[in-house]
Amino acid sequence: MLSVATLLFLSGLRFGSALYILVGIPNAVAFVNDYLLAVFVSLFTIRFLFQRTPRFNFEPYLHLPISKLTLVHFFQFTSTVTLHNVFPLLFLVPFWYMSILPVSTTLGAMLWLLSIVLLLGMSTFMNNWLRATLSHQRRAVTAFFMLLVMFVVLDQLSTAFWMNDISRWLFDEVVMGNGIVFSLIPLTTLFVFVLSSRSLMLSMRHTGAERVLDRKLISQSPLLRNNGVLTELIVTELRLMWRNRRPRHYLVMSILFSTAYLLFLLANQNAYGGIIFGGVIGLFASGGFALNYGQLMFAWESAYYDGILSRNISVHTIVKSKYLMLQGSCAILFVASLPLFLVLRPDLLAIHLAFLLYNAGVTCTLIMMLALRNRRRVTIGKTGNFFNYEGFSAMHWVWIFPTALPPILALVAFRANPTVGTLIVMGMGLMGLAFWSFWVRGLSTEYHRNRHRMAEGFRIA
Repeated sequence: MLSVATLLFLSGLRFGSALYILVGIPNAVAFVNDYLLAVFVSLFTIRFLFQRTPRFNFEPYLHLPISKLTLVHFFQFTSTVTLHNVFPLLFLVPFWYMSILPVSTTLGAMLWLLSIVLLLGMSTFMNNWLRATLSHQRRAVTAFFMLLVMFVVLDQLSTAFWMNDISRWLFDEVVMGNGIVFSLIPLTTLFVFVLSSRSLMLSMRHTGAERVLDRKLISQSPLLRNNGVLTELIVTELRLMWRNRRPRHYLVMSILFSTAYLLFLLANQNAYGGIIFGGVIGLFASGGFALNYGQLMFAWESAYYDGILSRNISVHTIVKSKYLMLQGSCAILFVASLPLFLVLRPDLLAIHLAFLLYNAGVTCTLIMMLALRNRRRVTIGKTGNFFNYEGFSAMHWVWIFPTALPPILALVAFRANPTVGTLIVMGMGLMGLAFWSFWVRGLSTEYHRNRHRMAEGFRIA
């Protein structure tokens, strides 16, 4: 965190000169003003996925003689003290000091900086509103994000770039000291604050029983009941994932990347291209769930892992159920993202198919090998925010290299003839699938050898 903070601070100080030297753009202020709104939208999406909201902190205070409105306002303002607000300021404040303050009037420079602070606060309150609204009006949140994604995609596909035009107009006027235009920002921030405060008040009155009922969907499906031990193990894993916060976070993140975020990446065909970009997209579009959730495959059950070992279930069946679930996720995410490739980037369709085979045949095997080396306990009820690394070790970070490098190197080596590189990636995947039974037996043997050491590590709270 200190390294990132230092990098952001120094980048803000030297951004103007670096932009001119590297890209040849002399006016750093105009460039930043052009993209500020787009940056805030992206930061808001990250905030919504990873920042915990104050709604979870109310319950211990409700018995005190303090009004609920006071509690709401208190936690609204304390929620602004977060790294999601500090990190952007570490870049923008030095940039303001070096690039905006010398070329603008004192009034314009102060209004620009105040606008940045207010927009960060607005983003926090908007996140609080959406999180609170999820407890009683999930359709409203879904509609909001669908409209946001549609706007961004239409903006990119039409090459109208309305967001850039609005951003340029807004912040250029603020820099020139236009108080009328600036007043739009605090008024909007106040509106969002009132809206989020109201939603937080309403969220206190809801118990969340409806969400618990919804999570019975998997266990009530007739297709997943009474179909043998293998199916029961898969259903148990799905229940664990659906009912607990942190594994559900990985599921939601994988789905969002394969749909909403992938839609944004593929929409702008001019900005993104090249075989490397297609390879990275292909790897995560169908293998995102396996790469994220699969790393802690056995650690998710660490709280009751001893109970699993005591059951009369063969290690081969346990490994096979988890292996099949990871491979099934690759197929499901492939189908979910396929329409985006067909409509937006049909030139990447072959790579998408090649990486489906690679993820199912190679990535899942490598991730299962990593999961069999887990020794750290995981609390599945904890929030799955960006800085929750419980259960991870150095090996989890290094493992991405043997997983991602072979197909990427194949594509780079044959970048002059992408068809050959794509066929090599496809061949690696087909080879892995052809030896599927061999991998299952090998993984089962490894699991049988490691299971007691894993249990010993999982017992340490």
